[in-house]
Order: sequence, then structure tokens, then C-alpha cells
Amino acid sequence: MITDRIDPPGLLKIPEIVNVSIATGTRIVHISGQTSVDVEGKVVGATHLEQARRAFQNLCTALDASGATLADVAIL
Repeated sequence: MITDRIDPPGLLKIPEIVNVSIATGTRIVHISGQTSVDVEGKVVGATHLEQARRAFQNLCTALDASGATLADVAIL
């Protein structure tokens, strides 16, 4: 069951979409697709590398806001 929905500062806020949701029971955090945009929705970075770095920075911001780290991410 999802009990908390958050939009951390530093991530673009999109109406009707939540960046991070946190479930109860076993702790599962859902993070919506993070891209290379700033909080205003402007693309950050002129190269693919710079854009990838921003996307990972946004992912880390969302993880931090939910009390998780990259070490907690399930990779399939």
C-alpha cells in the first residue's frame, strides 16, 4: 500500500504525477522516470553525458528524499 507521495525539491513537478511514492510493509519506493531536466523543466546539459549526469543526479535526489541510496536500487 502506498502511504506517502513526495515531490522532492530540485525535481520538476508535473501536475497529477508524483516523482516518488513510498509503500508500507516491505519498504518499496517507486520513482518516476527522471530525465535531464531542472526544477523548471528546462533540459540541463549540452551533451548526452551531461544529460545522463543530471538524470542520475535527479534520481539520487529522489532516493535521498525517500531515505534510500543507490545501493538500495534493484537492477533487473
